[in-house]
Amino acid sequence: MQEYWDIYDINKNKTGRVMKRNDWNMKEGEYYISVLGVVRSSKGRREFT
Repeated sequence: MQEYWDIYDINKNKTGRVMKRNDWNMKEGEYYISVLGVVRSSKGRREFT
């Protein structure tokens, strides 16, 4: 299954355009939003998700 990302303008408004993950067909002034989560285990190790 292909993953699609919404493309946003500088004000975080959707432009109505999408791109396939890692296709990088954005124009200047277009952005995508991503999140990285870091969870620390009870043993103090960091686990990236």
